[in-house]
Amino acid sequence: RNNLITKVEYSDSILYVEADGKLDIHHAPDYLDKIKDYLRKTNTMVLILEFSKISFVASTGLRTILELYRIMQKKNGILKLKNVN
Repeated sequence: RNNLITKVEYSDSILYVEADGKLDIHHAPDYLDKIKDYLRKTNTMVLILEFSKISFVASTGLRTILELYRIMQKKNGILKLKNVN
């Protein structure tokens, strides 16, 4: 699997994830797994997904975003999508 994630920053319970490419059936599972791993290792209350370099989001990518939203909702956190094309 190719790695979409190009940058991850964490501070003050905020996890910022930047990715580059297509959030499709080939990349979405790995993207989701990596973010879930970061969420397990940190006390993230705000998850920011930077989409300025994402060129395409397939239905698999939408399901990924929805799953991350549900994870954040369960912990009373916030999911923010930034610069969605």
